[in-house]
Amino acid sequence: MHMQAQSIAGHPATQQGFISRAFGLVSGSSKRFAGHAFLFGIVAAGMFVTGCGQSKPTSGTTTTNEIPVGAAIDSQSYYAVLLTNGAVYFGKLEGFGSPWPVMHDVFYVQAGPVDPTTKQPTGMVLVHRGHELHQPDRMILNEKSIVFVEPVGPNSRVAQLIKEAK
Repeated sequence: MHMQAQSIAGHPATQQGFISRAFGLVSGSSKRFAGHAFLFGIVAAGMFVTGCGQSKPTSGTTTTNEIPVGAAIDSQSYYAVLLTNGAVYFGKLEGFGSPWPVMHDVFYVQAGPVDPTTKQPTGMVLVHRGHELHQPDRMILNEKSIVFVEPVGPNSRVAQLIKEAK
């Protein structure tokens, strides 16, 4: 069975012809070379995309997996964590920079009681996680779901509400 590939312009071309044209090879007795060149090109492109063979950065630079000094997390402090789904949680964060950071003593904000006359919430309430039906004692987050992390100011309204909740 003779396999055919479709070129971008829509004209049929044999795979070997397509490979030769893609790498600027002369057709003829170089079919085996063209196949190896194609395979080498795929491997080289894969290495380029994944960063294989990269040298380590020199001092003073960081890679995407390293946390800058100014982003160090104090496991005893509270942080606001915004997730990609728009949810914001407040809690003590550990393992930041790992694929699965963990939050303890977690709080979130929800609408307060509804005013019966206006049918609107009367404000916002800070809720301590752990009182839900499944009684979670921590949140294990996917690092890819974190948009940003900010410290909760010690004199902020959130910090005051956390103190009141304890």
